[in-house]
Amino acid sequence: WALLLAPAALGALWVLDDPGAAVGFVPAQFAAAADPPASGRDFGAGEGSVFATQVLVNNIQVTLIAFAGGLLFGLGTVAALTFNGLLLGVVGGLAFEAGNGEAFVRLISSHGPLELSCIVVGGVAGLRLGHALIVPGTRTRLRSLQREARRSVELAVGTAPWLVLCGFLEGLATGPE
Repeated sequence: WALLLAPAALGALWVLDDPGAAVGFVPAQFAAAADPPASGRDFGAGEGSVFATQVLVNNIQVTLIAFAGGLLFGLGTVAALTFNGLLLGVVGGLAFEAGNGEAFVRLISSHGPLELSCIVVGGVAGLRLGHALIVPGTRTRLRSLQREARRSVELAVGTAPWLVLCGFLEGLATGPE
């Protein structure tokens, strides 16, 4: 959790210090989240399901990267969690800076805690892989990785249904009030 939330806090502080530089950090695909409409999203026919699919794919991708990053001795996991935490903090900070803090909180409240928990679980699984490579004990690194991979894959795969739910909640349940 620290690898996700500490950078989020730093990202929010960065916005307070230099919003112009912080906004440059936000990828174009997330720019709208930094300025959510106060009344919620007004999706047209089919737009909600397209948005839900995009969110679902992004959530699974972030969790998978956090998990697979463990194969780089945990460094990829640390980078994935740190980057996504910083992004969350910057986007949230920009939303509050623009006077849309309430809309931002409403936007993420339906899925945020569960989504972030799934990302953290994927990160834990990745860190377990990294630990198996760094501290193999009496086994070879390959044997240590194989032993830990079974348990870690179960953790990471177990997040998939919950990430699907998060995608639907964000895409379909966070429309207009």
